[in-house]
Amino acid sequence: MTAGADPPSIELLRRENAKLKAELAEARWTAAGYRDLVTAAAHEIRTPLHALGLHLELLRRLSSREGGQALKNQIDLAKRILEGFVRRTCGLLDAARVTAGAFALNPESVVLSEAVSAVVELYAAKADFKQATIEVTLEPGLVGQWDRGGVEMILANLVSNALKYGDGAPVEINAQADGAGNAVIRVIDSGPGIDDDMRRHLFEKFSRAVPPDSTIAGYGLGLWITRQLASLHGGSITLDDGPTRGTTFVVTLPLRQDATLPARRSG
Repeated sequence: MTAGADPPSIELLRRENAKLKAELAEARWTAAGYRDLVTAAAHEIRTPLHALGLHLELLRRLSSREGGQALKNQIDLAKRILEGFVRRTCGLLDAARVTAGAFALNPESVVLSEAVSAVVELYAAKADFKQATIEVTLEPGLVGQWDRGGVEMILANLVSNALKYGDGAPVEINAQADGAGNAVIRVIDSGPGIDDDMRRHLFEKFSRAVPPDSTIAGYGLGLWITRQLASLHGGSITLDDGPTRGTTFVVTLPLRQDATLPARRSG
């Protein structure tokens, strides 16, 4: 070995270190591209599907005014199929954004009653199809510094699940301040409930609170996304302990957010 030269073991370590640095840089570049792709895909997929849904709704209204019950029935079926596809697709996109850390909060003053009304309106047709009612009881004047889309997504996931698994049972949304600077939101149904074994894994990714032979479609992402979004807001979501029948999900959200919150990312 030439005088002053590094031993072979040190040179090998340097090469391995340089290789690892290059691989890490490539991984970071890939992750950044992945986040951009997911964000673009979310926009590109949601926009045309939303437009298609509006056109189907217009056709349904026209068929109602001009008769043709068979046509109306087929349009209603097409709407339900489309809505199911939109929910599943958006669930995958939202999960990808949260996983990639691409979901940044944009807090603003959100009137809780307005957010709830938007979600109830969104699921009115599904509730009607399930022959279920959605009852709302809110403490007046609840306003939080939240990401509007994030809060509506939390509510939408819980209401959708309540309608999907509730066997037509009424769904109740209630909320009040807890005296400690938080809004406490409960979404309740009196459906079959969730057994103890399923409760333990309820908020895990790809975990579903249904028997293995269930025919109800889904990816098991909604509650995981909901927990991530609640956590991003500095809040939490729990499943109330209680009788086997029926479920009560409790979301706690601070009414005011830390000044650094918009920069937070999901983990």
